[in-house]
Amino acid sequence: MLYKNNYNEIEYDQEGYDIDGYDQNGYDKDGYDRYGFNRDGYNRDGYDAEGYDRNGYDRYGYDRNGYDADGYDIEGYDRNGYDIDGYDRDGFNDIGHDRDGFDREGRDFLDFDKDDYDREGYNSTGYDRYGFYREGYDCYGYDQYGYDRDGYNQEGFNKYGYNKYGYDEDGYDIEGYDYYGYDVDGYDRNGYDKGGYNRNGYDAEGYDDEGYDPYGYDRDGFDRDGYNDEGYDAEGYNRKGRDIGGYDREGYDKYGYNKKGYNRVVINKNELKNGKWKN
Repeated sequence: MLYKNNYNEIEYDQEGYDIDGYDQNGYDKDGYDRYGFNRDGYNRDGYDAEGYDRNGYDRYGYDRNGYDADGYDIEGYDRNGYDIDGYDRDGFNDIGHDRDGFDREGRDFLDFDKDDYDREGYNSTGYDRYGFYREGYDCYGYDQYGYDRDGYNQEGFNKYGYNKYGYDEDGYDIEGYDYYGYDVDGYDRNGYDKGGYNRNGYDAEGYDDEGYDPYGYDRDGFDRDGYNDEGYDAEGYNRKGRDIGGYDREGYDKYGYNKKGYNRVVINKNELKNGKWKN
């Protein structure tokens, strides 16, 4: 027989359950409501609405704070942030060292890093990462720029390109002269080549290899044609063959007269010949 509830007109059977199997308080014969929870608030699997059992753990074994019965979270860390071996999420223990013995700066108990270098950058043998001693030189005695304690590289040159004797790799000093005192063009410090001539082709006295100065005169003062700067040759005659007085080599001027006023032309036997009467 079914009984009606005067308020909501739900009919219950003789045991007090409605057609869905729930009593007037909303629980079934096993004591679970329509949502699957009993009077204590747990479902048939033993978990409350938030997913925790009577001991306060979820189905994975973690409490409301995220820790298991041993006190570790799902990642394996306790309430202080350390795993079962005593290391935090960054891998360091309570004294600040990792599993390999290095601190957060990457240094061991002797203050060396993982590559065996101290804070100044040198390893236990005294070398830096590039192979140089604290003094700045490698095992061969050269610094980071390739120079020894005296300032010379393996080829024997300093940073300016000169060897211990003052010459560059081409054999010239800082002024541009070689061991014998000549520059790359073959001239010494005074400007003369091995033959004694300057860049203009003249010796110390101002004459070229043919014996002429820049104006074309030799040491005796004559040009290549044999005339001096006044236009006369060694015998005193100009290019027209006349001396300073205007007389040619035979002693006559351009009009045909000698210094005594006589010409050299004979008109007939009764006239002068070379300034004399012909008998």
